[in-house]
Amino acid sequence: MMNQALVFASIILGVAISDQILSLHRLLRSEAPIKWHWAQPWFALLVLQLNVMIWWGMAGHESGRITIGAFLPALVVLILLALLTVSTLPDKIPEKGLDLAEYYRSNARYQWLLLSAATAWLILVDLVRVISHGNDPLIFLSGRKVDLSVLAIMIAMAFIRRWWLVAIGLALLMAGPVGWLSRSVS
Repeated sequence: MMNQALVFASIILGVAISDQILSLHRLLRSEAPIKWHWAQPWFALLVLQLNVMIWWGMAGHESGRITIGAFLPALVVLILLALLTVSTLPDKIPEKGLDLAEYYRSNARYQWLLLSAATAWLILVDLVRVISHGNDPLIFLSGRKVDLSVLAIMIAMAFIRRWWLVAIGLALLMAGPVGWLSRSVS
């Protein structure tokens, strides 16, 4: 049943989001000095919004039944998203303190490549579905230009070091979840 799959997905994402919230709590309540920087909290907010989008999309799925074969590709995305979510804020704060700019720089490649892997996986699953139904994969890919552009930006973000480019990349990538949220609220 789809309800059981949704409960399972909710547990995976709920645990990851709970970890993210606890990490934020530790940052806010830390007695060790925290040198705040905008990039990592902004990235954490982006990932939180993506969690909500993925869960909301699964909750809105109309099918009453789902096979394990149909759920396994979604499970891969949920695991990647959970790994990503728990990495967005530090688990521990050293006694000497923490610099969030340094945290971003030391984790950016891992985080952006996890997000890229989840996005690429979603596109690949759709591509396999298209091919298995005998449709032309080039037509499918030409219709996914925006998704492929987003994927390219995510991959590039793993290697970008200049803060102004990080800000532009985050702003571009945040447009999707913010646009989705603004349509979903009404």
